[in-house]
Parts: sequence; C-alpha cells; structure tokens
Amino acid sequence: SITCYAYVQRGSADAKEARDAAFAITAAVQDLLRADVRLGVPGVIRTSFESLDFDQGQTPDGALAVVTFRIAFAARI
Repeated sequence: SITCYAYVQRGSADAKEARDAAFAITAAVQDLLRADVRLGVPGVIRTSFESLDFDQGQTPDGALAVVTFRIAFAARI
C-alpha cells in the first residue's frame, strides 16, 4: 500500500476552510479510484482506498488540516 497525505495550510485561522479543502482532495482521489481501479498503470490489477485518519491544528502560519489515507493495490510482476 501507499500512504498518502492531503495536507492543507491556509494563511487564515479558519479551520473549517482548511478541513473542507483537505477532504475535497481526499474525495478527488476516491473519485479517481472509482473511475479506474487500475489507474491506467500497466500491471496493476486493482486498487482500493483504505484507512482514513484526520488531524487539524493552528500554527503561526494559520489553520492546517491533514487527512492521511492509504491506497492498497495488487499488481502483476
């Protein structure tokens, strides 16, 4: 599997804006996997979206949100 991060940091303190943007990125990845489970990569048999985790916080540079997820795959060698 591949571990991925949708990391968003905004210049403002608006946590909802950062959170919504991070989940929008995650949703776009899920849509790509639904549209083509092989992702057009030769040898890949299937992919799947797995294990989602979320964290958010405030930094001196503004709100940040991180969605961590894994893309599992099976491939022919």
